[in-house]
Amino acid sequence: MNNDFGLSLKAVFKREELKELTKEVMEKTENFLKKYNIDVNDKENPAVFIYNEGKKIKDRLYDKSYKTVRDLTKAEGKLELIKKYIEVMDKKEI
Repeated sequence: MNNDFGLSLKAVFKREELKELTKEVMEKTENFLKKYNIDVNDKENPAVFIYNEGKKIKDRLYDKSYKTVRDLTKAEGKLELIKKYIEVMDKKEI
């Protein structure tokens, strides 16, 4: 029983860390979309796809769909990838 509590406590702390990362990633993504004047309704644009994936993660994070540390770690990996994609696209001015 004690182990379950420890895992849930870890998940709570991980969720709080991810909220900060999500905020940072979404700001970078939104700034990228504004900088290159990309319409968020353009479903063909890869930047819009990445933006929508970030929004999904953010929504799941805030409605607590991610229950375990494993779920949160996967979400963290996706956010890091999104962050990297945006940085690369910004450097290449795609």
